[in-house]
Amino acid sequence: MSGARRGPGRPRRHVEEEVEPKVDPGANLWVQMLQQQQAMYRQ
Repeated sequence: MSGARRGPGRPRRHVEEEVEPKVDPGANLWVQMLQQQQAMYRQ
């Protein structure tokens, strides 16, 4: 187990966190809002 953790360089928890928001509709909406704000600031 330790060897596997040392290989990638980052804990498996990080991968789970990345997949969680994609599945969560609420998180997706939050990301969309953030993207919209960024786009507005860009313009």
